[in-house]
Amino acid sequence: MIVLVAGVTGVLAAASETDEPRQGPLRDGHVLLGTRGIVRPTEDKRWVFVPAEPLTDGRRTIAEGTPIELLRSNPLEKMAALFESGRQTLGVWMTARVTLYRGVNYLYCVHFVPTRSAPVVPAEATPVEMTPAADPNEPSILPAHIRRRLQPDVVLDLEKLPQMLEGDRDVAMVDRTGYFTGKAGRRTFVLDGFGRKIEGLSFHVLPDTVLQRTEVMLDASPQRMRFRVSGVVTRYNNEYYLLLQRAVRTYTHGNFR
Repeated sequence: MIVLVAGVTGVLAAASETDEPRQGPLRDGHVLLGTRGIVRPTEDKRWVFVPAEPLTDGRRTIAEGTPIELLRSNPLEKMAALFESGRQTLGVWMTARVTLYRGVNYLYCVHFVPTRSAPVVPAEATPVEMTPAADPNEPSILPAHIRRRLQPDVVLDLEKLPQMLEGDRDVAMVDRTGYFTGKAGRRTFVLDGFGRKIEGLSFHVLPDTVLQRTEVMLDASPQRMRFRVSGVVTRYNNEYYLLLQRAVRTYTHGNFR
């Protein structure tokens, strides 16, 4: 009996240790709802978010004070405009989508609110709940304005794309055909317009897991491949960016490879 109880206790202890979030990258697509921290520029003209509290998806956690690069987007452009006064950091309350590319996390800002003063990053770790009370990816617990930003309007006529991206809006591009150019980490998606005005319209592709999987196919063949993609289109400094959500290789009558 003593041996049996000791064995059960050991199993429960092991399970408890397994359930506790460990240090490591968060999963692609996880939504951070209302995270406090500061935004600051880097010397190489990137932007990073420094969280004032640990970030977790329930399985992995990133310690507070860890800089995470912000992907270029409409909200980031507005953050950058707030730095024109010469400030060094900007305190924010932010909702963001997590992406994962080659083992590194990035944040795609969906919505942010500047704070009057930069939140203080605590010197000691703040306890992280072993099991979150609710999954922030569940639509039922997300505020309506956040759900709208996570599921933007679909752009049906790409000739109207500039007007649809006015302000801080993003739009969804669904099942558009084109091809990728550039090298890993610097990919561009170019639309096939087939003679229409949108022919040659291109988007800088933001790093996430879908891009990483697509690059496996791109690197396996020297031939140009055509893909049908879906994703979120945003704008930063008058250039278009694409956060991939789906990319499927497709074929035309002239390409049966």
